[in-house]
Amino acid sequence: MKEKLDSTDCKLLTCLQEDARLSFRALGRRVDLSQPAVADRVRRLENAGVLTGYRGQIDRTAAGLPITAFLRVRCTTDKFKAVQRLARDLPAVLECHHVTGADCFLIKVAANGMSGLEATIERFREHGETVSSVVLSTIAENKPIALNAPDVSKGAP
Repeated sequence: MKEKLDSTDCKLLTCLQEDARLSFRALGRRVDLSQPAVADRVRRLENAGVLTGYRGQIDRTAAGLPITAFLRVRCTTDKFKAVQRLARDLPAVLECHHVTGADCFLIKVAANGMSGLEATIERFREHGETVSSVVLSTIAENKPIALNAPDVSKGAP
């Protein structure tokens, strides 16, 4: 987006992160704009690539995937593309990040049990070294992006 987000854009994005099912009318009431003005702004944010989609949140345990784990994968250059492909193709992979440091990738996976997790780890082991960490509990996940938040590096509360 070439132009900077203004405070109304930030309010709209915050509202949509809280509830993506809000109607343009309801959004307008929250940000003091008419329904057509909200629709125009939302379309502009979509077209600019700022607002990239809408999705439902699913409780993984209730959906039969109670195990969440993180895999660190270290691979050689010739296996790099294979790991990327596998991460894109495996349904168990929730997120895959190319990272700095000794490892190449940090991958978040969901599994139906320990045997499912083991099978996923084995698929990545074919391409490099893996280290896994099983999540015991989750403190924060899918938090909304804080727009217009104070810069904590400058001592703000």
